[in-house]
Amino acid sequence: MSPRALVTGGGGFLGSHVLEGLLGEGAAVRALARATNVPRWLTERGAEIVVGDVTRSEVQAAACEGCDVVVHAASLVTEVAVPDSEYFRVNAEASEELARMAARCGVKRFVFVSSTSVHRPNSGRPLDEMTAVDPEDAYSRSKAEAERRLAAVAAATGPIGTAKRVGGKITSCSPTPSRRGRRLVERRASGRSRSATCQTEDATGSPAGRAARDDRRASAAREETSYAPAIDC
Repeated sequence: MSPRALVTGGGGFLGSHVLEGLLGEGAAVRALARATNVPRWLTERGAEIVVGDVTRSEVQAAACEGCDVVVHAASLVTEVAVPDSEYFRVNAEASEELARMAARCGVKRFVFVSSTSVHRPNSGRPLDEMTAVDPEDAYSRSKAEAERRLAAVAAATGPIGTAKRVGGKITSCSPTPSRRGRRLVERRASGRSRSATCQTEDATGSPAGRAARDDRRASAAREETSYAPAIDC
């Protein structure tokens, strides 16, 4: 039996791309998504859906149970007037709690989607995993704190944790990852690779690609009309 992967942020931009790539390879997947943003195409493609708030322990337990890999892509990302503490509650505290829950549920690999914003932007220097962390706002500080907490969880529970820093603002992207991009994500999830790069290719001509693209556009439109802080899930 193939490993079952949980992807949080199933209705978000990054999470939905990871899910589509895994489904395209025939993987058994479970998606965690908010009740207001459950992509229709996920159920049509055979994904198992858990609906709920990623910060709630009972939702975390239901989502992690029976999974071998967790890709944690959900986060508070919308630039709205919320206290700095809310970024830390969602992005740092909930990520730590999810990782501990995953360990208790027997998850073998936990992949955390971080951000290159943990580094000082516009430095003019190339970045790699050895570049000093130097965040400048609440969002980036919360991501850096999440990395620190997850490293502590990994030290306490075993080497299940991996952080993947994703770069900058993404303005447009084809809905289907390339074959190489999918393999890199899967290798990262299985622990066979030290780094991963998400690549995409134009596959919107396929019915599945068009459906996924249209569903993401509808989800984005819903987010744009909402005044509540958005969790990318």
